[in-house]
Amino acid sequence: MPEREPDPQSARPTRRDWAVALGTGLGLILVALVGADRPPPPGFLAVVMGASILALLTAFALPRWRGRGAHRQPWRPAAEGALGAVALWLIAVLLPFTGEPTVSPSATDRLVGAGVAAALGAIGASVLARISR
Repeated sequence: MPEREPDPQSARPTRRDWAVALGTGLGLILVALVGADRPPPPGFLAVVMGASILALLTAFALPRWRGRGAHRQPWRPAAEGALGAVALWLIAVLLPFTGEPTVSPSATDRLVGAGVAAALGAIGASVLARISR
């Protein structure tokens, strides 16, 4: 009897999944700290920590992205990455201590910010899904 592939919804992250997620999180922190002002703004560390936690959570998504039927759903990592990035962007926007207090962005600015976050999230998740195969 052939061995069945585990259900992708119940698949547990492997060591490689954790390594990819940890490398992504640490790389994100490093890039953010290199590009930050000295000293970083007050809300910067909260946003970076949120993004790092989101990167670590990709360890749970990676088995699903390469599981059974993944070749029929190539859009799934991009869609989940875009949703996660927009959620993180929304949290960052809603935090009271982030951003310059003298600047009030317009609705267009916020829509552009959400679009950029969605695009970067989709690209990043697609790259991670491709790396983890």
